[in-house]
Amino acid sequence: MAAARLRVASDVGGTFTDSIAYDEASRRISVSKVPTTPGNRALGTVAGLKRAVAAQGLSGAEIAYVGHGMTTATNAVIQRKGGRTAFVTNRGFRDLLLIGRQDRPSLFDLDDVRPPPLVPQELCYTAAGRIDAAGREIEPLSLADLEAAAADMRARGVEAVAVTFLHSYANPAHERAAKALLERLLPGVPVCASTEIVAEFREFERASTAVLNAYLRPIMETYLGSLAGLLADREDGLGLPETSPVMVIEASGGLMTLDSAREKPVHTVLSGPAGGVVGSAHVAGLAGIRDIVTMDIGGTSTDISLIREGKPILTRQARLETVPIRLPVIDINAIGAGGGSIAWIDDGGALRVGPMSAEAVPGPAAYGRGGTRPTVTDANLVLGRFGADTRLGGDLTLDLAAARAAVATIAAPLGLD
Repeated sequence: MAAARLRVASDVGGTFTDSIAYDEASRRISVSKVPTTPGNRALGTVAGLKRAVAAQGLSGAEIAYVGHGMTTATNAVIQRKGGRTAFVTNRGFRDLLLIGRQDRPSLFDLDDVRPPPLVPQELCYTAAGRIDAAGREIEPLSLADLEAAAADMRARGVEAVAVTFLHSYANPAHERAAKALLERLLPGVPVCASTEIVAEFREFERASTAVLNAYLRPIMETYLGSLAGLLADREDGLGLPETSPVMVIEASGGLMTLDSAREKPVHTVLSGPAGGVVGSAHVAGLAGIRDIVTMDIGGTSTDISLIREGKPILTRQARLETVPIRLPVIDINAIGAGGGSIAWIDDGGALRVGPMSAEAVPGPAAYGRGGTRPTVTDANLVLGRFGADTRLGGDLTLDLAAARAAVATIAAPLGLD
C-alpha cells in the first residue's frame, strides 16, 4: 500500500463541481472543474476528485484526507426542492410555522407577500399533550393522535417528519416518545425531534430549524450515502483508504463527519459558501487586510459576507430565503442570483431573475446542452463580457447563437433588441 500523502477537497455547486488535490510531499496543487450531476451529485464529485488526483499522477489509495463543501442544501431550500415534509406539534398550534413572529419584512409595503413555509398546511398535524416551562407534564401525550397523523402521512407520501412540542427544551420526553412511535409506524421515513437539533426556547425558531433539517434529510441521505459508497469503491469510485477521514464543512465554518451530515443536514446549509468565507479570511490575513466583504457568485446563488478584524461573523439568528435557522452559522446573505439564474417575465410584464436556476442540466443555453431559457450567463455572453471562445474549466465550449436565441425570448416581449 502506498503511503497516504494527498489531501483532496471538493465543492459541489448547482452548476459546477470544483476539486483540488494537494500533495504533501511535493507541495504540488492540481485542480479540476466538472459539471455537477443533478441526478446524483456524488458522480460529479467523485469524477472531479479523480481528475484532480490523476493530474498528480497518483491514485485514490494515496489520499490521506477528504474535505467536502456543497451548496446542495442551500440550493434545495432556495428552489424549494427538498423532501415532502410533515410537521407535528401541540394541539392548538397547527399554524405555528405559518404565523411565525408576525413580523413584516417591509413594514409599509402593502404588496409584500410572505413566502409559504416549507411544510404546507395540510401536512401540519397536532397531538394532545403538554409540558410546562418547568418541564412538568400537565397533560399526557396522545398516542392515538399520533397514530392517526401517521396514517394520513403515509397516505400522502410524506418523506420526512419534524416534531416540535412546546417547552421540550425543558423536558424532551414527549418529543422522544413521538419520534419513537412515528419511526415505528413510518419505516424508512426520517423523523427529526427539535431538541436533537436545537434544545432552546423560542418555539418558532426551534420548529423552523427542525423542519429545515427534516426537509433536507431525504436529499442529503441520498447524496451523502451515494458519495460514501463511491469514495470507497475501488473499481468505479475513488478507492479511498478506510482510515482516511471524510469531513464536511459546517455552516459555522467548522467540520463534521459524513455520518453527522447525513443525520443533521441543517448544519450543512451554506456549507460551500462558509468554506469560501473562511478561506477568504485566511488569504486576506496573509495580505495584511483585516476587514473585507466577500462575494461568491455560483451557478444558483450569490453569497455575501462580512469579515471584521480578520474573523468571519457568526450569528445564531440566520435566515435562508426567509427560513429562520437557530444554529451558529457564518453570517452569509444568500440570494437566488447566480450565473444559471433564469430570467422570466412576471404577470405584470416586469423582468425578473431567479431564484430558479438552469443548474448543470440542461444548464444555460450557452452550454449547448439543450437549455432554452435565458440565464445570467447567457446575458453576459451576449453582452460580450466574455468571449464565445472561452472554455469553462478548460473543456466546455460556449454557444453564442444559442445564448442569443434564449435572450431573444424575453427581449422581444419587453420591446428590447
